[in-house]
Amino acid sequence: MERLTDSEKYKIQAKLFEFCKSETKISELHSERDAENIKEIAPLLSVSKLAIYEYSRLIDEENEKPTSFAIYYDDGNAGSRYSMYREYLGDYSVIRVVAYFTEGVDVSDEISDYAESLCKSLFYIKSRARLTEKFLAAAYYDKTFKIPNLEYGQRVIRKNIEQGEISRYASVFFNIKGLSDINSYIGRPAADKALLNYLNEIRALLSESEVLFRLGGDNFGGLILKDNINPFIRIIKGIPVKYGNNEREIIKISAACGICIIDGNTISSLNQVLDAAHSSMNIAKYQKHVPVLFYDESTIRMLEHTKRIEAGFDDTIKNGEYTAYYQPKVSLENASLIGAEALCRWMKNGTVIPPDSFIPVLERSNRICTLDFYILRCVCKDLRRWIDEGLRVVKVSVNFSRNNLSNPELVNDILETIDEFRVPHNLIIIEFTETTTVSDYNRLKEVVFKLRENEIETSVDDFGVGYSSLSLISQVPFNELKIDKTFIDHITDISQRNIIMIRHVINMAGEMRMHCIAEGVETDDQIEALREFGCDIIQGYYFDKPLEKSDFRSRLKNPDYSHSK
Repeated sequence: MERLTDSEKYKIQAKLFEFCKSETKISELHSERDAENIKEIAPLLSVSKLAIYEYSRLIDEENEKPTSFAIYYDDGNAGSRYSMYREYLGDYSVIRVVAYFTEGVDVSDEISDYAESLCKSLFYIKSRARLTEKFLAAAYYDKTFKIPNLEYGQRVIRKNIEQGEISRYASVFFNIKGLSDINSYIGRPAADKALLNYLNEIRALLSESEVLFRLGGDNFGGLILKDNINPFIRIIKGIPVKYGNNEREIIKISAACGICIIDGNTISSLNQVLDAAHSSMNIAKYQKHVPVLFYDESTIRMLEHTKRIEAGFDDTIKNGEYTAYYQPKVSLENASLIGAEALCRWMKNGTVIPPDSFIPVLERSNRICTLDFYILRCVCKDLRRWIDEGLRVVKVSVNFSRNNLSNPELVNDILETIDEFRVPHNLIIIEFTETTTVSDYNRLKEVVFKLRENEIETSVDDFGVGYSSLSLISQVPFNELKIDKTFIDHITDISQRNIIMIRHVINMAGEMRMHCIAEGVETDDQIEALREFGCDIIQGYYFDKPLEKSDFRSRLKNPDYSHSK
């Protein structure tokens, strides 16, 4: 076998130098550019395939069971002969970089040595990249759930954008549903374990190029290959996960998720990738109340609508565009008006804007608190006028979002508003939504007791749709319980279980000396069923729709509904 000439040696050494120079510019462990660089030098060394194998233990190497491997170059003509560089690491793992020679080519010892140098160079360059990745993971790591944080997620997204690979992926943002309830139910350590197992189910889907990261609290994000979206959605919609050693210690976890399928054209920058998924998640959670929402034309329109409402809210308040409508509460005993619920309506250029088009948007922030107090002022102002006119007024309930519970001066603010208009305290009922989370219980209880001390009644709205209905009313002394419309819609079903449940809710309210109000009543059959079950008060279109204040004033003068039906 002929020895290499000096010219041939120089050419190989120059190519090795160029190879190393090009490789050091690649920051990631595996890249298509690796194959391009190796392809430049491979013909000079008769190399047809180059791969890296990693073994966790020596015994794994002996049994040829690599923990991971990456093929950087393969032209399909590799034989069994090879040159190799092997490194035994301090953590007892082994890394081998192997250059397989072309089938049937008689390779000289000099060429084999150069091939080993190629393997050695690649090892050190990739070890540096591997160390950099581990350092970045340590710097950008969430210790609780052992996943990267937002900064690391942004780094991965930005790298895929720079390499032109972003169109292979979808960005996802998701919020764990009812995590505070889970914490209260099984305890924080067990809840953390359950959530970790849930996140591990997602991570099991992901390849090295994908990433799952924590945004903070119960919010997470990710960059996921489009092929993995369907199995990812299955997990998002809810799966049972273990939180203890006992087989029965299982709880179901689900999330609200926004997904943006990235096309690389309209969605191409880091901010666009993040904002599209994040905004879709917020709409899924707060407005649509669905497990998954894709970023599309419909979502874009909703986002624009949301931004308009948020940006213009201060002006709408200043311009007095909101008003209170009053939906009568009617006694079943004598078909007479005994109360009302104040419902917010937005009057824009003579048109009534439906509340479900703006209330969910405002509930995402403390803007809803401003609106709650605005409506309370409207109610107090109307009541004061009607009292001064000598009308026999009735109690009016006003809805207050749970966001108000974060206000340490909530009770004082309510009292000051009512007293400003010299309205008797016993004419106002403050409604809180039943879906208040367990973490709010102590604060809610404190607020209700203070209101009670000041002769202001309270009501639990939408009873039966949350996670903790019985626990809520057992701890918080509400005066009024409002059965959610979803129960009333099925009150005439033949299902014995449904009838038993509604009957017991009504009986329970009576035994706890709470007024029981049925919302959304519309039919004679519903009325007869409620009368049979002993329900006190009816609210719904059966007797009356929400009334503009002048129409409600007329109803105060004529509270009898006995001839209306």
